[in-house]
Amino acid sequence: MSRISPVSAWKCRLVLLTSLLALSWSGARAADPQWLRVETPDFVAYSDAASSDLVEFAVEFSAYHEAFRSLFSAPGHTLPPTTVLLFRRKQDFDAATPKVEHRQKTLMNYSVDVDGAALLALAVSENEAEVISRTFEFETVWALRRMGYYLPVWLAQGAGEVLATVDVTKGKCLVGRESAQHAERFAADRELIPWPRFFEIGESSPEYAGKLATGAFHSQAWALMHWVLLKDDHSRERFQLLAGKLRTMPGIEAVPAVMGVPPERFRAAIEQHLREFRTPRAVPFDAGKARAALKVTPAH
Repeated sequence: MSRISPVSAWKCRLVLLTSLLALSWSGARAADPQWLRVETPDFVAYSDAASSDLVEFAVEFSAYHEAFRSLFSAPGHTLPPTTVLLFRRKQDFDAATPKVEHRQKTLMNYSVDVDGAALLALAVSENEAEVISRTFEFETVWALRRMGYYLPVWLAQGAGEVLATVDVTKGKCLVGRESAQHAERFAADRELIPWPRFFEIGESSPEYAGKLATGAFHSQAWALMHWVLLKDDHSRERFQLLAGKLRTMPGIEAVPAVMGVPPERFRAAIEQHLREFRTPRAVPFDAGKARAALKVTPAH
């Protein structure tokens, strides 16, 4: 995920819109790849990759949206469709997105709102599984904002880390598969970030993206939100309750009010939850039916 200035956002808007317009030119020269288009109720995707790659991405992204709805959708909070640019080559993705300063060495995806419409760009030519995972993670952060939720970074980032592990299987998608990296770090860290400080951390905090950004905050956010979202079958209701309380009270007070556990017992409650969470949450999703419903057409 990248934090961008209004000027950078404007540049990204211009570049991505230009890329979209350029799709109609791609068939003019036989040597160029043909841009393809596929549309679902949740998104429209354009790609210069093979039709099969576009279809598989569309199925996975559809499953992600189904998982997202199961946790966060509620009356009055609907997610507008996203326009996706799926590049075949990483160098084309790099050329189409503005350069930003970020602690990651490699930018895997890029998102920006353009006049209320969401644009997402990514490339899956390298490290496809990691790219998809990070896309699900940050799309969760962006999507919650687009739905009208203005949430602290620990909640949005933690929710994104939980959704990053969405898997598609026959007849369902699985939510909450253990993130080995986060689970091991959370279990191994003898000293967590003190909860009062944890709830104060924002995108400009050194623990998030500065000199103290060791990954501890992300693992702690993942563990906390895994507990909040997947403790039982009342995920959506609990999220709505927490989001509501955060309008009038800080996280150090809102989470105990919702979970019924004081901060000094958070770690023990989270560790017990993670031990008992043996099977990921199954959300109905028929991948075969979703795949059959997709219609790939030329983008121009």
